[in-house]
Amino acid sequence: MVERLPSIPVYKLLTALYTGVMACLCSWAIFLTPEGRGANMTVLAPIWALVSSFLNIHDNYDQSCRSVVGAFIGLFFTELISIVITAGNTVEYSDWIGVAVAFPICFLMALGDAATGSKLSKVFRSDVAMEAMYIPIAFPNGRPFLHGALTAAAFMVGSAESFIATSILNAFNLLPRKDIPALPAFAKRAADYYETLTAYWTSGMEHADFIDRQRKVFEESWRAASREAPTPELRSVIYRMASGLIALRDTMNDGRYSEDMLEHIWHPLMPDIVDMRLEVVYWLRTTAKPIRDDKEIEQTDLMNLATELSSRLSQASITYSEKSRRGGVLVIACE
Repeated sequence: MVERLPSIPVYKLLTALYTGVMACLCSWAIFLTPEGRGANMTVLAPIWALVSSFLNIHDNYDQSCRSVVGAFIGLFFTELISIVITAGNTVEYSDWIGVAVAFPICFLMALGDAATGSKLSKVFRSDVAMEAMYIPIAFPNGRPFLHGALTAAAFMVGSAESFIATSILNAFNLLPRKDIPALPAFAKRAADYYETLTAYWTSGMEHADFIDRQRKVFEESWRAASREAPTPELRSVIYRMASGLIALRDTMNDGRYSEDMLEHIWHPLMPDIVDMRLEVVYWLRTTAKPIRDDKEIEQTDLMNLATELSSRLSQASITYSEKSRRGGVLVIACE
């Protein structure tokens, strides 16, 4: 039996290649200091370029900016602790005293860790702040001020390079997308939800769990699309479409249609309803992709189908009412 080979999503593969390239491009920082002095600090630049590089522009900006803030915080405490210890020690800086003083500060910085749920985690990376402070404090090699500056600068350089490179790619629209853009995703989700509603319309609440799972996905998509809508007019269209589909779902709370309703109204209109449903779903899914020629939209027969269905529905309702007056069918109250 041949086993299926493991596969790697293209987006993850591109991200891995991108982070590797960023690390290579930032390797110059290792050779910046003369005779390799401080290279054990500047090596953090390519390492952090790899860590903070993302092909998603929002993730990249978030990681890069928080890393820079964390590096500044670490640099501040490094220099502060070094000044205090050097001033209080008549001989020279003592790394043992530095570690002892830095230890409680590490606990304060840990409040910015994402695992704590603190809002500080959205401001700076606590791991960067602690590393930028602890490395030069614990391993100063007699030069805590210089090594503190080199360590913080390495984090900043790695983050800045990733920030700049990703911004350039984004400016030229060269970043691959992990997810479908919000507006096309909304069109597709609307088509799926409309198709589900019309398929289970007559069943009432029998399939409520499945329908509501679809509704949850649709609601997430229309909210995301409304945030991304470039104009108020388009946002208004999204709101109207969403409210229409949600209202359609709410009508199912009244339960199943009666046998008389199905026989005298629903079944006679089924061909028109199916045609209408197919046309609506087709155009919703078509608009999820770029349309090269606006005239393609004019070819739709939606308005004619809607007018014809409305006319036949009115006629079927009149016929149903006449039969109900003659006592042939049971009258169903409708809202």
